[in-house]
Amino acid sequence: MMSKNIKHWLKIRNMTMQELADRLHVSVGTLSYWINAEEIPSYVLKRISEILRVPVENLVGVC
Repeated sequence: MMSKNIKHWLKIRNMTMQELADRLHVSVGTLSYWINAEEIPSYVLKRISEILRVPVENLVGVC
């Protein structure tokens, strides 16, 4: 669910995985692993929510 939501918001924000990885200062491989495994460290998830301008809850599918 989280993977689908993050990819959805990337598309809405017209941002690539590479651009997000660059803003997080990680490789796209690391970001891809985190997203696909749905094992994103909480501090990274918070930063992704800030970059994409969407609440963490929307990314993890709580709401």
